[in-house]
Amino acid sequence: MGVQDPQRSPLINSGPELFWATTNVLEVTPVVVPNFPPDKKALTRREAAQVLAISVSTLDREVASGRIAHLRIGRRVLFRLDMLDDYTERVSVPAKK
Repeated sequence: MGVQDPQRSPLINSGPELFWATTNVLEVTPVVVPNFPPDKKALTRREAAQVLAISVSTLDREVASGRIAHLRIGRRVLFRLDMLDDYTERVSVPAKK
């Protein structure tokens, strides 16, 4: 899931699972985030890493370099889904034709 299909829209929060919405219903890719309530506004580092399918240390490196937008509340680092979606859009590599 590291490379996003250009046809996909942002993440959709649907209860305990997050989905990438696609133009073709058969291509919806679920990303399971355990205990993720539908009204949750921000993800922890571990949850964000799971959504992006990367390690927490890779996520920390991307945050430190300024490539992933984040919220900092005290010492906590949190992520909104739109921030993760923006990141995946920026790092996506288009397919060769």
